[in-house]
Amino acid sequence: MNYLTLYKDKGLALHQENWLVKDHGRNRADQCIKCGECEAVCPQHIQIRDNLEKVVEALL
Repeated sequence: MNYLTLYKDKGLALHQENWLVKDHGRNRADQCIKCGECEAVCPQHIQIRDNLEKVVEALL
């Protein structure tokens, strides 16, 4: 989402998303089960679940 926000380049953002997911064994944003465990331990108190929904809407 940073690439889309900073550079307004959806293609680059999708490339980054695919690189993180496919090459590093991460789950796609649309696979989040919204359990909240990530938010409970986030040191920056980021609303991760809400942000992942924005990623899905914007990119996937």
